This record gives sequence, structure tokens and C-alpha cells, in this order.
Amino acid sequence: MRLHNLPLLVVVALATTGVLCRPQYAALIPNGDNVDGYPAVGHTNDAGGGDRNAFGKDFSSAGSWTVALCKLDSDGDGLTNGQELGDPCCVWVKGTTPNQTVALSNPGLTGSTRDRALATSVTCPDGSPAASLHASSWLVSGIVAGVLAATL
Repeated sequence: MRLHNLPLLVVVALATTGVLCRPQYAALIPNGDNVDGYPAVGHTNDAGGGDRNAFGKDFSSAGSWTVALCKLDSDGDGLTNGQELGDPCCVWVKGTTPNQTVALSNPGLTGSTRDRALATSVTCPDGSPAASLHASSWLVSGIVAGVLAATL
């Protein structure tokens, strides 16, 4: 191999690595490859790579799709991450089809919100409405914030 081709080979290898990683991460969240207009749900750059948005940071901290991450509202838009990604009951398992697969939104961008009625109109397997998940997480957040404020 000629050395003058080495820089080109390195660029191609690095570019290919980024392309190969994205589908791997998309498979770790419900509808990770199905949010219209957002092929890289956890990044500020729609093409992926670079800085992570709020959801990307929360996902990185959690390490996987968990009930806690599902119930969290990473972007503060009033919908849980699960509601935005089609898993309003937080029951999705990797490799399965989420409860909802249309009209999704990006849980890392405040400006990306889905139809609130569609996101909250689900009755979960335990009989509770999906909307109650977010209300309970806000209640816990409020209690924690109140305790912290009182101790400072």
C-alpha cells in the first residue's frame, strides 16, 4: 500500500465508524430509528456525533433504556421520554415493537413535541393512565427540590 493513500483510508475508516455506531444506539431506545426528522435522537447535530442533547446525556448516564429514564422529561417539555418515543407505559424491551410508532417526538429537544392527547391517552398494563407517570415524576422532583432548598 502506498503511504499517500493512508490519509484517505483514515478518513474513510473514521466516517464509516460513525455511520455504523448510530444504528447500534438507535436499537437501544424505543423507536430510536423512527423519529421523523431526527436520525440522531441523542445529539444536538441531527446527523449524529458531537455534543449530546439533554436526552443523550441522560441516556449516557443511565447506560440503557430504564424505567427511570423513560419516566424522565429530559427536555422539560411536559412529556416523559417514554411518551415522546412511543413507550408511554415504560414497558418496552429491546428488540420488540414499541406501543406507539407514529407521531413521535425527540425527547432531547423542547421544540419537538408530539400530540399530547396521543401521548397520554394510553392505559398501561397495570391499569394506570400513561399521563400519571409524568405527574408522579414531577411530584418526586418537586419534593427533592424542596428538600434541597430547605437544607441550603
